[in-house]
Amino acid sequence: MSGRRSRRSPSNLVNWGWIILFALGLIAAAIGFTYVYVSARSQLVELDDRLCPVVGAASQTIILIDTTDAIADVTKLNIQTLLRDTASGIQRGGLLEIRALTSAVPYTKELFSLCNPGNGGDLSAFTGNAALARERWQAGFGQPLLVALEKAVEANKADSSPIMAGIQSIAVSHLVAQKTRAVPSRLIVVSDMFENTEFFSHYRGATDFDAFKKSPAANRFATDLAGSDVSIWLIRRAKSPVDSVALMAFWQQWIDYNHGVFSSAKSLQGVEG
Repeated sequence: MSGRRSRRSPSNLVNWGWIILFALGLIAAAIGFTYVYVSARSQLVELDDRLCPVVGAASQTIILIDTTDAIADVTKLNIQTLLRDTASGIQRGGLLEIRALTSAVPYTKELFSLCNPGNGGDLSAFTGNAALARERWQAGFGQPLLVALEKAVEANKADSSPIMAGIQSIAVSHLVAQKTRAVPSRLIVVSDMFENTEFFSHYRGATDFDAFKKSPAANRFATDLAGSDVSIWLIRRAKSPVDSVALMAFWQQWIDYNHGVFSSAKSLQGVEG
C-alpha cells in the first residue's frame, strides 16, 4: 500500500496565525489595563482633614518661630522666603507645621499644620487628574500657607523666651510617638536663641553647658528629640549678651544631650536693635 502524507492546507495555517495574534493582543491589552488600574489605585490616597494620608504623614517638618522679641523688617522677609522654599520641598503626603513660640503653657501656638496633597506634577497623564490636584493644592494648602506666612512674623513680644520649653512641647506632641519615629522628622527653630526664663537665661552670659546641666532648666526642659534633624535660623541682634559662636556651640550640645541631630545653623539677614 502506498503511504499517505498528511498535509495542512495553507488556509488552515493562516487561520491559526490570526488566532495566535488575536490571543497575544488580548494578553497585551489585559496587561496594559492591569498596569493602568494599579497605577491609578496607587495614586488614590485617602486623606484626613489636614490633607494627610490616613495611614500617617510620610514625613514631618515642624518650624518653631520665636517672635517674643522684635524682628527687623528685612529679617521678616528673609524668614518668609525661606519658609516658602521649605514648603516647596515638602514631599507629597509630608506634614508642614508652623508654630509660634509663646511665653505661656503650652509654649507654642499652631499657625499652620497641613500635609502637602501634591500639586499634580507627579501624576500620570493617563491615570491621574493633574488639574484637579493643582486646584486642591492651591485651595487646601497654598492659600492657607500664604496666610500663615504673614502671621508667622507678627510681633508677639513677651518678657520671657522659653525656647527649650517650646521645643520640649513639640517633641512630646510630634516626635516621640512610635508612629512618628518611623518617618523622617525635621525641626527648624527660627530665633535669636537667647533662652530667657527664671530657670536659665543667656542674658546672664551663660553659655557653659556643664554649668547649664547643674541648673533647674536641665531637668525641667529635658526631652527626647528622637533622632530628629534640628536646624537653626538665627535672628541677629545688634546687642548680644553672648558670643554667637559660643551660643551655637551651646545649642549644639543641648540638641545632642536631648537625643537630636544638629543639622545646620544659618544667620538670617538683617539686624534688630
